[in-house]
Amino acid sequence: MKWSQMRWLAVVLLAVAAGATPYCYSQQPGGKGSTSPSPVQTARSDTPGVGNVQEHPLKRATDLARAAMEQAQRLQGCTFIMVKRESVNGKLSGHEAVFMKVRTQPFSVYAYTLGPVQPKGREAIFVEGRNGNKAQVHVTGFQHKLMGVMSLDPAGPEMMDGNRNSMTTAGFVNMMSNILKMYDLEGRHPENDVQIYTGAKVDGVACTCVQNAHSVRRPDFPYHMTRVFYDEQTSLPIRWEAYDWPAKAGAAPALLEEYTYRNVKLNPGLTDADFDINNPAYGYK
Repeated sequence: MKWSQMRWLAVVLLAVAAGATPYCYSQQPGGKGSTSPSPVQTARSDTPGVGNVQEHPLKRATDLARAAMEQAQRLQGCTFIMVKRESVNGKLSGHEAVFMKVRTQPFSVYAYTLGPVQPKGREAIFVEGRNGNKAQVHVTGFQHKLMGVMSLDPAGPEMMDGNRNSMTTAGFVNMMSNILKMYDLEGRHPENDVQIYTGAKVDGVACTCVQNAHSVRRPDFPYHMTRVFYDEQTSLPIRWEAYDWPAKAGAAPALLEEYTYRNVKLNPGLTDADFDINNPAYGYK
């Protein structure tokens, strides 16, 4: 079996309703399908301050991220379908969908592939501190009969082949931790063009969109531009987009990764059985 067939196992940050088509539609600021969202704040690093006080362009973005982190830390767990596209080795993948369960304590992840490219029904379970911190994985059909349940390093080459992120980065807390670290690094430099919009839509859900773009390359800028879409009802992020630097002046930035969370259910009452390969609802046997 080629390990590249297992790229579905990586997870990060974002997801669809079970059984729904795994294509993600979002109305983005100024993009196709946009409803012309109203900017609630447009902050540029070169905007003159009021009097002698100038607010840092990332302050409002950081405030929203901290509020989302506070909400995420209150959760005991959640379920969602993550729809993703990722650029790996210069090639952008098609849309892939994975149903996921994430528990806060102990940190636990269950992943079930929905396709369309990867076969439906592959599963992976990771529970922090158990099974030597390895993921318990099985594929489908004859391969499962041949190989049985595999114990794999979630950050190892088998599971990371074709993926940008490990399944151990799943969940809102991990996502917001990474975003806050990114803002901290970016905030050390003046070249931040931050725009915050209301009226953005992700699958019809009203969102506040935070967009940050950079005019110059710096080691502290991992992306040319990022967008985070916060559900205005829950304050939690339900879509993330990251773009690479344009190949040449005037060219559009290339998409590196996008993750969308659909059919999000908060505190659904997850138990140990949800992260047990012996669960009769799972296909490990």
